[in-house]
Amino acid sequence: MMKVSVITPTFNRESYLPKLYAIFKAQTYRSKELIVLDDSPMPSEFFARLDDTSVHYMHVVRGLSLGDKRNKLVETATGELLVHFDDDDYYSSGYIESMVDHLGGADFIKLSAFFLYSVTHDTLAYWDTAVSSDLHFKIQPGRPLEPMAMHTFSREQREEWRRQNALGYGFSYVFRRRVWEKTKFEALDHGEDGRFITAALANGLEGKFHADTDGVAMVVRHAANNSAVFPQYLLPRFLMPAIFGERILSYLGPISA
Repeated sequence: MMKVSVITPTFNRESYLPKLYAIFKAQTYRSKELIVLDDSPMPSEFFARLDDTSVHYMHVVRGLSLGDKRNKLVETATGELLVHFDDDDYYSSGYIESMVDHLGGADFIKLSAFFLYSVTHDTLAYWDTAVSSDLHFKIQPGRPLEPMAMHTFSREQREEWRRQNALGYGFSYVFRRRVWEKTKFEALDHGEDGRFITAALANGLEGKFHADTDGVAMVVRHAANNSAVFPQYLLPRFLMPAIFGERILSYLGPISA
């Protein structure tokens, strides 16, 4: 069994860190470590109290770009496989095991389709980034939910928009260390994930894209997020326990508060 290093950059998210740790510890994949890099003004009180040798928490006093954080995390990690966990997203207990199984012999894998929940809109949705549908919905905190009729885009615009979305959203990246050794993250605060995968493909590395139809993960959007998501499907909230299990309701409760 290859060792997995779960890597998480964070900033001013102290209230989310206990949930991040709980999700990490619940993973059924046994050989794992959690590496967290935090450049908040003050170090995490939660991690200061934590006594767990499988966790390595780093606090730096100066602000770093998101890309620089990811590079530092990989440098520190000891696993052969690197797994992205965003500090505010949900990952089921079988997430790592499922992604490693689907990775097979490829160099990297990411979710091409996934569930998402907007706290501010109280909306559950599903987005297949591999497809440019005729109708999408723009969900962005602080703004009303907005339908997007894609017929206003040219064929070339739709394809480029689809391609960028399919490669980005790095919350679900799983990759072998050799990918990073050939392709470092750029020193950017936005879009560093998509550029990383684009460069990996250009370097001849093999990628896989997996559609999550089982609820192995869920992107959570709340007031502190800036980036938008563009799902094709809006789903009733009552489906959450059926898709993710009853635990999802207790997970989301404190986040929405």
